[in-house]
Amino acid sequence: MSPKNLCVMIGLALSVFAGSLAFAHPPSQIAMSFDPETSLLTIRILHGVPDPRGDHYIDEVRVFLNGKEVVLQRFFSQLSAQEQQAQYLIVDAKKGDVLEVFAHCSKFGDRKAQLTVE
Repeated sequence: MSPKNLCVMIGLALSVFAGSLAFAHPPSQIAMSFDPETSLLTIRILHGVPDPRGDHYIDEVRVFLNGKEVVLQRFFSQLSAQEQQAQYLIVDAKKGDVLEVFAHCSKFGDRKAQLTVE
């Protein structure tokens, strides 16, 4: 194969790869709240996808309490084309503790958010 043909082949391969990543993206935002009276953590992960039942969705959520993993949930689809939602009972959380949420996209990327319990 000539160097020119090799360059063309590499260029095509890179453009196909880049094109597939163009539709894959990490969650855009994580909104979270914690109710100390009920110990309920409510999470809303903004992640727009064309088909929430397809192969591009939020596939994993992890919750950490003061750096220790307390929840791991895997999903096989997304609630809607705009977002994934979840609620967890975090009975050990108290005032001053830090809750951190990690959300992972099935195609590409992740996002973290945290809040301090009030």
